[in-house]
Amino acid sequence: MTHAEAAQLPSSKDGGFHCTALTDYSAAATDELDLCAGSIYTVIQTSPSGWWYAEDEDGQYGWVPSNYLVRLEDVTEEEDEKKEKTKTTSGQQGGEEEEDEENEERKKKAKRKSIVAKQNKCKDVH
Repeated sequence: MTHAEAAQLPSSKDGGFHCTALTDYSAAATDELDLCAGSIYTVIQTSPSGWWYAEDEDGQYGWVPSNYLVRLEDVTEEEDEKKEKTKTTSGQQGGEEEEDEENEERKKKAKRKSIVAKQNKCKDVH
């Protein structure tokens, strides 16, 4: 299926969602969008071809390969599941649970800083 054919398909049923790029991707056609690892994209339309129509943080639009992206909701759900599993298997109580929550918050902040650093690096390159 060509990009033009995919454009004729109905947009995703949830009206768009946010993703982050797992790795860089350089557009190979004029209707494609460059991806930068760690940057956030809004997916406007999906297609069975595996190409999604997305907008980057600068307002640029284009087709991107879906296997280079991960939904932010999926990342959050994985983190929540790991956190819940840790709580139920550790048998920790009281202050130790609060300490774990603080550690998790520190890890999330560090991850966000890493994403921002990657975005800045990518913007310097492009």
